[in-house]
Amino acid sequence: MSNKNWDLTYFFKSQEDFDKALENFKKYKDEFITYKGKLNDEEKLKKFLRLEKKSNVDLARLYFYAEMASDLDKTNVKNSSNLAKVELAVNDLSSSTSFESPELLSLGKEYLEN
Repeated sequence: MSNKNWDLTYFFKSQEDFDKALENFKKYKDEFITYKGKLNDEEKLKKFLRLEKKSNVDLARLYFYAEMASDLDKTNVKNSSNLAKVELAVNDLSSSTSFESPELLSLGKEYLEN
């Protein structure tokens, strides 16, 4: 049986690059909070949705890197720690965007379709 591994450098060239990206991802939390109570403004809503899309792309890179590295070697503590850090950052971000659904629902379907 051959020993094949994923090339994780597609996502990040080094642990240091991953750490920097994770720190940058954590900054989204403060950015999202600035939109609370403002999604009824069309321009703010557009900016919020663009920011959300960008954060999702960044999250995917972080998560795939951490999850795949963890899957490669379950005994590697650093890999497990990376995955836990990403999951914690996601939970923090999720709490900072909890206003999104109620605000969008209050706008109504007609507003959002236009």
